[in-house]
Amino acid sequence: MTQLNFHMGVQVQCTNGQCGKLAGMVINPESQHITDLIVEKGFLLKHDRIVPISVMEDATEENVHLSLNSDELDQYG
Repeated sequence: MTQLNFHMGVQVQCTNGQCGKLAGMVINPESQHITDLIVEKGFLLKHDRIVPISVMEDATEENVHLSLNSDELDQYG
């Protein structure tokens, strides 16, 4: 199993720049695997976007990198 070394609140980077903060994760209770990431987008009017873990390209202690641009991220609910 791959170890992920990131924390809640780290910056989320889309292919065209910063696009939010990591607000949470969705975990399958049976397998205990992360299935989705919750990205908080916006400053005053915040919107959470739930994206599948498969769009995560890389993660460090400071950033999570997605394979989406910010417009594509807006397509997720």
